[in-house]
Order: sequence, then C-alpha cells, then structure tokens
Amino acid sequence: MPRTLLLLLALALTPGLAAAQDDVATSRTRLNQAKNVLKSRDYDRAVVLLEDGLAQATTERDAELQASYEFQLGLTFQQRALKAQSAGDVARAVTHYERYLVLQPNSGSALNNLAQLYLDTGRPADAEARYKEAIALDDDYRGFYALNLANLLRDQGRPKEAARYYQLALDERPDMPEAIEGLNAVYAEADVPALITHIWRQIDNRREIGAALAALQTLTRLYSPGATDPAMLRQKAELLTCVVVSLSRARLGPPLLDEQTDRPADQREIARLLRGLADDGDVGAGVREVIDAFTALPELDASNTSWWADKGDPDMDPKEGWWPRDGYRILLRGLGDWHRHLGDDASAETFYLYALQLTQQTDREPDLEALVNLSELYVEQGQIDRVRQMTEQYGVRLFQGKGAAYKKSDYRKIYAYHRTLGILYATIGVWGDNNTVASAIFQLEHALDVRVEYNERIARRDALPRVSLDARLVTFLAQGYEELGNPGRANATRLRYAEQMEEEGDRAGAVRLLRAIDQTALNPRQTRQYAALRNRLTQNQ
Repeated sequence: MPRTLLLLLALALTPGLAAAQDDVATSRTRLNQAKNVLKSRDYDRAVVLLEDGLAQATTERDAELQASYEFQLGLTFQQRALKAQSAGDVARAVTHYERYLVLQPNSGSALNNLAQLYLDTGRPADAEARYKEAIALDDDYRGFYALNLANLLRDQGRPKEAARYYQLALDERPDMPEAIEGLNAVYAEADVPALITHIWRQIDNRREIGAALAALQTLTRLYSPGATDPAMLRQKAELLTCVVVSLSRARLGPPLLDEQTDRPADQREIARLLRGLADDGDVGAGVREVIDAFTALPELDASNTSWWADKGDPDMDPKEGWWPRDGYRILLRGLGDWHRHLGDDASAETFYLYALQLTQQTDREPDLEALVNLSELYVEQGQIDRVRQMTEQYGVRLFQGKGAAYKKSDYRKIYAYHRTLGILYATIGVWGDNNTVASAIFQLEHALDVRVEYNERIARRDALPRVSLDARLVTFLAQGYEELGNPGRANATRLRYAEQMEEEGDRAGAVRLLRAIDQTALNPRQTRQYAALRNRLTQNQ
C-alpha cells in the first residue's frame, strides 16, 4: 500500500539563525544554495555542498546550523534513494536523520521520515515507534503521521489498531481522503458495526457519495445468493439504509441509473454496485425497489408489500442513523422533491404518497415530512381541499403519535408532531388560539417552545444535532396573529425569531422575517431592535 511521504519540510525545520560572523554567513549561504540545488533534483551536487557545509559547521561548533545540515543530508539521500533505489543512500539517510534527532529530538517530520526509512529496510517495529513519537509531539502534521502509522498497521494485519490511527488522522484533517478510504477498508475487514457508525458520521458530515460507495462496496463483499443469519441480515439492511439516505442527501435524481447519461465516475460506480446486489439473498428485494424508484414511478396500492415497510420500530429510535423504512422514506421524498423541482407535480405527488403508504396500519406515526411536502404541493396547485382531507384522514393518528411521544418525553418527536399539525392547520386556515388544541396557533407555539427545550436540554446534554429554527413556523404563527386582529404580536414574533435566526447563523431566514415586519407598527424599543438587527445583517453581507 502506498504511504503518504512527508519529506519536503526543510523550511519548517531549519531554525532561524541570527547573522553574526562572515564565516557563519558563508555556511548559511551554502545551506541555502544546497536547498535550491535539491529543489532542482541535482542530488549529487547537493550532497557535495551539504557535506562541505556540515564539515564547516562542525568545525565552528555551531550545533544549530549543524542540525540543519544533518536534516538536509538525510532528506537528500532519502530522495536520491527513491530515485535510484540505492541501499547505500538509504543507510546514509538513516544516519543523518538519527544524528539530527540527537540535536533536535522534537522534530515530527524527521521522526516521520526516519520511520519510513526503517520500514523500507525491514524494521517495522522501529518504524512504528518513530511514528508514535511523532504523533505524540502534536504538531501541525500529526494527521499525516497517524495516516502513515495506520497504513503500516493495516499492512501488518492489525486492522483494529489501524482504525484507531485512521480515525486520529481524520480528527486532525477531516477531509483527508486516504484516511477515509483506509478507515472504510479496515472496518469492512474487521468490524462492520463500527463501519456503519463511521458511514453515518460521513453522512452527517455531508460526504454522502463516499458513504454510499463504502456501504455498497461492503455489501458487495458480503454478497450471498441465499439468506444469511439474522445478525448479518440486520447489518446488511443497515448498510443499504446508509445507501438510500446518502443518495437522497446527495440529491441524486433518476439519471443516476440512466445508462445513456454521462455521470461522474463515482456515480457510475454507485449504479454498477447497486445493480450487482439485485439478487442478494438478504437485501436483493430492497435493492430492486431502490432501482425501480430511480427508473419508474412506484405503484400505489394498499398492500404494503414493500421490503422496507416493516423494517423499523415506530416506538423506539435507532441507536444511530435511521431505521430502514424511514431511510427509504427519505429517499422517496427526495425523489419527490427532485420531480417537483422540475415541475413534474404528478410524479412528485406519487412519491410523497408512496412514502405515506409505507406506514403500517398499527403505526401511530405516518411520514410527517411527506404530509408537509404534500400540503405544500397542494397549496401550490390551489387544492386546499386536498390538504383539508389529508388533515382529517391523518389527524387522529397525529394526535395519538404526539401523545405517545409526550409519554416517552421524546422531545424531538414531540416537536415534529406539533410542527406537522401546525403547518396543516395553518394551511387550511384553522388558526384558533393558544387554548384550542386543534388549531394552528396552539400547535405552532408549542412547536417553537419544544424546539428550544430539546436544544437546551437534550441536544446539549447528549451532543446531538440541534433542531434549526424553521422560518415557515414563524411566518404561519405571525399570520395567525394577524388573522386574529393582533398585528402588534405578529410583528413582535417576527422580530424575536429573526434575532434568534441571526444568532443561529441563518441570516437568510432572518432577512426574510425582517422584510415581513411593518416598521410603522413597532414601538420605540422594537424600532431600535429592528434597526440594530438590520444593520448587523447588512454589515455582514
């Protein structure tokens, strides 16, 4: 396996030297000259200059300059060895790096370079020790040292130890592709559950294509024409769930599987791997449904025979990621959004309705996002009656699900139910008030309050993603206050939440709320707040 070589760091390692005597200046001049010669890859001439300079620095007993010459000689011999494959040059490079480290023991780059030479000369234990010493120094190149050590450990058949250092490399440099690929590989070899955790983390960090490829490559390695044991089935189902969530988050539409379309290489590889899993004994049926979703509209019926339909517990959140059914719903909604963006409302509606169809009759929780997306679609089409019918059809189950969430103190789901009910009631104009449960104002106010409670109590305590402020909820709530003849409260609500959106980093949402405020209706204090917020948003453009 190729290693990440970190050799050209002479400038970072050569100490700054104060000019004093002419002969020292001459030594320094020779050192700089040698560096320039080395850059031109004239290794033989660089060696002559460096050896002469080292002799002079040694005679002058200038330890600092001597160290610089030792490092440059180690670097020169190492580079010449890479070109000429000379064992003699490797041995001389080792000698000079070892001498340098006597003079400058806290040099991570020298330790790294020396470790690579030890590895090339059959001394893996010494190489491992040097890498660990370099990592312990905690300098700016720690991630590269960790990557080199991880590669060494993986080559030695120590995948779990390698995983630790690949993860360390990613902690230092989150976008290092070699570390991501290495971690995917060692987890796939030794610890599939850990790989799944890593893939979910990649998805959270918006590296969806790499996550999909890692999951598909592992599924390909685990391919079986017949059913395997239940534990393997669960792992494979979760890997496939990672795939569908990744594809949705990456906003990949139907052209992904169109063989006539020119797609990027990684997307073509995703398509190839998906097709290769269509006959897997465990997840083949689910894969075929994914392929069908990308190539044709789903057929709506009441049978709920989807492979994905019963894979998930509506009464319990998964430890990480999404249940398979919910992951597939995300994909269906994403495809609906893709068609809606193209103006194909009929296809978008079909995908949203199919996501709702995946709800089992015994579930209290329909697909809340599909309901919201459908309500928006129907409003755009002027079909408010369809939203009213949908609210009546699912209203009882929404209230039942919300009640169950309250019993479990599941604040994220409590928020989701209040949000969905609030949007539906607002869409059909059932505004009510804060004492009327079946109304927009009651549900929207509770949604916004529960969001804060979740973020401050649960997300902060458990280091979970926070729920961002949805400007639609504020817009609907303010509209409700206006419908009840209270424009002052509407403006105060928009101003309050615009300030919160600015604090949370959503400047665009804050600007949208500000534009809807009637400045003439503000009191003096609100006017000052409004002006200050507008100035901050304008200055930060």
